[in-house]
Parts: sequence; C-alpha cells; structure tokens
Amino acid sequence: MFLQIVASLKDAEIESFVCNEVQPDPTLEKVESGLQILHDIHAGAVVAIGGGSSLDCAKAICCLARNPAPLSNYVGITKFRIRVFP
Repeated sequence: MFLQIVASLKDAEIESFVCNEVQPDPTLEKVESGLQILHDIHAGAVVAIGGGSSLDCAKAICCLARNPAPLSNYVGITKFRIRVFP
C-alpha cells in the first residue's frame, strides 16, 4: 500500500519526502525533527500512513506547523472551544 501511494504521488507529479523514522510512542524530539523537515522542504501537506504512532506523530507535526509551541497546549478535549467529534 505504501509503495502504491508513493507511486500515485509521483504519477501525479507531486513531489514527496518519506520520513520513516517514527518509533512506537513517538517522542517530542521526533515530532520536532519532523517539524523541522516539514519547514526545510517547504511542504504543503502531510500524508501519514501506518498505525497509531505514525498518525499521532503526523498530527502533532501538523498541529505545531501553524500553532505556537509547546505541544502540551493542545492536549485534551477541553482545550477546544467546540467539543471535538469522538
């Protein structure tokens, strides 16, 4: 599935970068590293493929891409004005 997605992006002439360094229970350091890569390559989007840790890391990177740190500002359902969909 991963290779099919990468091939589809290439066929559509969409430049992509693969970051495959996410470990279970990603650390804040991995999130910050991914955020730095996101800024360095001037990415316009993030596509996360895989299990929970990959998705969690990608969500944290996307959160900090446009919002000020620290990430702990955005942890918990009570941090949002409108209750999020479960």
